[in-house]
Amino acid sequence: MDELTLLANALMALDDKLAACMKCGMCQSVCPVFGDTLMAAAVPRGQLTLLEKLAHRLIEDPDAVNEKLNRCLLCGSCQANCPSGVSILEIFMEARAIVAAYKGLSPLKKAIFRTLLPNPKLFGFLLKIGAPFQGLAMRDDNNAQGTATCSPLLRPFLGERHMQPLAKQTLSAKIGAVNSPAGKSRCKVAFFPGCMGDKIFTNVSEACLKVFDYHEVGVYLPTNYSCCGIPALSSGDLEGFEKMVMHNVDILKDQNYDYIVTPCSSCTVAIREFWAQFSDNLPPRYRDAINALAPKAIDINALLVDVLHVSPKTQAKGQTKVTYHESCHLQK
Repeated sequence: MDELTLLANALMALDDKLAACMKCGMCQSVCPVFGDTLMAAAVPRGQLTLLEKLAHRLIEDPDAVNEKLNRCLLCGSCQANCPSGVSILEIFMEARAIVAAYKGLSPLKKAIFRTLLPNPKLFGFLLKIGAPFQGLAMRDDNNAQGTATCSPLLRPFLGERHMQPLAKQTLSAKIGAVNSPAGKSRCKVAFFPGCMGDKIFTNVSEACLKVFDYHEVGVYLPTNYSCCGIPALSSGDLEGFEKMVMHNVDILKDQNYDYIVTPCSSCTVAIREFWAQFSDNLPPRYRDAINALAPKAIDINALLVDVLHVSPKTQAKGQTKVTYHESCHLQK
């Protein structure tokens, strides 16, 4: 099947999903992009209207279509509050894939999504040699909150984005492979730290491992996970996404455990939902494995409360109160 036919089929499938939208506007009250810009075109209802004539608009001005679609944060607020149950996240990601297929990806994105992220050995090696020298390219920004840094040298690629500095040592390099049996909990998990948990917020992943040890939960933690695939999927690169999914499925499918636990809710939703939703082009053995793995994906918080039944102790005097921000993919 040629690329034009595949593109036409994708557009027709998208039209069928768009028919469920009633244009009621409920999404406007919960869209953070609209709250910040007050632009009607930024609201999911406005973007869905754009997608109804996607083929025409792609030919007319593909860059404008791409820019409008990329305004969406994919936070899921609109989908969680849609009275018609429209699968808005799935529609937006399919639309981005169509635009990416029509326009083509930049060489930088191709290198990252199809070569770097699916190859944990290469990714880990580059981080190992790059982390000690990140101070040369990164600098603290007095206007940024916390420890976020910016990179004047990478501004042509990253714009004004800020980021956390890389960990001095990745979790996989520091901890190594783990495959411990279940203890009194009679529960064993495959721990999936994700890119953030392995390469930046390693303290969060180490805290998870301490929790597993305290509750005598068995842990399967290999050193060769790749990215969960959501960055590539969000950019419309289905080829890169599929590479990462197949790599991780090969690691997870033949092991014995009860849950796939992540400290990153984006990884959780990718494994639990997106792997299956966007696996139609994968060989049947991968699709079958994904269908078996998806229900096992669970956030670390859900494991503690729903599986291990951990409850907070009565508050003691002198304890510090904190504000907890629940991430979009976890809450929605």
